[in-house]
Amino acid sequence: MSLIDQITPVVVTYNSAELYDRLVETLSIFKQFIIVDNDSNKSDDLIFKLKKSFPNQLYISSKNIGYGPGNNLGISFVKTEFALILNPDVKIEREAVISMLACADKFPNALAIGAQVFDEKQNKKVVSYNWSWPAHPIDINPEGDLSAKFLPGCCLLLRVPLFLRIGGFDNDLFMYYEEYDLCHRSIKAGFDCVLAYQAVCSHAPHSSSKPSIRADYLKSRHWYRSKRIFAQKNGFLKISYLDRAAMIIINFLLAILMLSLFQMRRSIKYLARFHGAIY
Repeated sequence: MSLIDQITPVVVTYNSAELYDRLVETLSIFKQFIIVDNDSNKSDDLIFKLKKSFPNQLYISSKNIGYGPGNNLGISFVKTEFALILNPDVKIEREAVISMLACADKFPNALAIGAQVFDEKQNKKVVSYNWSWPAHPIDINPEGDLSAKFLPGCCLLLRVPLFLRIGGFDNDLFMYYEEYDLCHRSIKAGFDCVLAYQAVCSHAPHSSSKPSIRADYLKSRHWYRSKRIFAQKNGFLKISYLDRAAMIIINFLLAILMLSLFQMRRSIKYLARFHGAIY
């Protein structure tokens, strides 16, 4: 058995048909993988095409349970020691995966191993770790494997037994901040989160699903909601009922104001914040 056979990639998809070629390029290097489809539209033929190309893999159809919960579902079927969480818009080469695995072997207490991320839209590597919360990441170039407080969730190697021991991703976080929460809980539980210096993945951000006004609204709503839940849950932010009520009222009024001024994009942003503060 080759080293890479110790890893099972898990990919959560949602209306991601346009990423078929990209996915095939990455998934072809693995012996086994798991796809969790979060109730894509019937017109989205990604799973149909993947099944034709890779008929012996596991495909799970689910209602749209979210990114973190979708990965929890996929990882519950993983039989290998390691699971590799991959966004459908991420590409990674075999050598980078082997580097992540070597890093995991070097640090046996590491629950999560991250890769450096090359942002295709910015045409550069972006910060792939964070030193503190809520301060911004420090933009420095690591010179080797790096112990980090947070790792990027688009490409994340997880040691499955340890991941399951801390309860996996928080199911209350539908989308966004799930990797922040996982890393924070991992460190509190006494495990490590390590950035593998030699591993680089390529990310085409905001291309996991087709863009639309509805998609923009939903992503913004979940981002604000998840940020609030993560910050409150882990003691980074205290929000009273009065504070939350004020957030709801102010963002609703701003959404109406922007709509009356025909500022649709800004209206959607405030409407997303309004709904994100409600639930």
